[in-house]
Amino acid sequence: MTRHEDQPTPDGSDELFICLDCGYESVEETESCPKCGGELAVKH
Repeated sequence: MTRHEDQPTPDGSDELFICLDCGYESVEETESCPKCGGELAVKH
């Protein structure tokens, strides 16, 4: 099975969350940023 890196995944399972305070990026949706405790928002 060959995966082409430049093709986005059809489903939105690879959502990225970014901390509004420190800019930390996380692939897991948590209550708060694991780095600084700030608020995570979905990065589009």
